[in-house]
Amino acid sequence: MGRSAKTKKNIPLRLAAVLLCLTMVSAYLVSGLLARYTAQGNGDDAARVAAFRPTASITTDNGLIKYDTAYTGVDYTLTYQITVKNPSEVAVDYDLVVSFASDDLNGSQISLNGGAAQAIAGTDINFGTLGTLTAHDTTGATHTLTFTVTKAIVEGKIAATSDSKLDLSAFFTATVTFTQVD
Repeated sequence: MGRSAKTKKNIPLRLAAVLLCLTMVSAYLVSGLLARYTAQGNGDDAARVAAFRPTASITTDNGLIKYDTAYTGVDYTLTYQITVKNPSEVAVDYDLVVSFASDDLNGSQISLNGGAAQAIAGTDINFGTLGTLTAHDTTGATHTLTFTVTKAIVEGKIAATSDSKLDLSAFFTATVTFTQVD
């Protein structure tokens, strides 16, 4: 009777070899996926800021005085329209300050929107916050600045002009300041 040699199968070693092969194949597949999604990176610390573009303009309504020697009134009245708009992406409050270039208009008066008249004394007149404009407000608001100027001041200034007309806008600056509303 002969002896036959039987080799014992080493199951744990075979199992370890199969697991090693599967691990290597899955690592290869997964590394391809990860590389596809992480191969390029882009860092940016910039942020988009909301547009801030409010506008203000001043136009004369009847801002030119034509000297009339037959004028018997005591005062001249001139009006200017201040128009503010807010095409910005944020709401804004707006303030108005009127500054005078010199003392040329001292003794005259100024009022806003028909309100109480204030004496002009060569200093800034701060009308404060006039209102709030919502975002994308392209209609805006219009305010009327009214000057009541004495006849003596007008006659003294017009005498220096060649066309016998006086535009008060040379004597004052209207400054509108916009502040973003949170």
